[in-house]
Amino acid sequence: MNGIARRVYRDGSLYPLISMVSDGIDNPDKILPGLLLTIPVVSVNMNDPVAKAAIDRHFLQAAQFEEQRGRLKTAEMIRNHTR
Repeated sequence: MNGIARRVYRDGSLYPLISMVSDGIDNPDKILPGLLLTIPVVSVNMNDPVAKAAIDRHFLQAAQFEEQRGRLKTAEMIRNHTR
């Protein structure tokens, strides 16, 4: 999913935004062909205080997911979006 976010947003660490709003994603490492993804507009959602709070919570969970898999640099990049 990192690659999808990189193509769409030019920043792979924004993949949690896609996984947050797309149905059927339990593990962003296992995206099945044919899965319908929702690609939200970053500027709209990151500037809305209510949406930003929900995004921050989801991003922090995604950062923990990345840490558990040993991807510390990606985890830090994701956390940087919550600041």
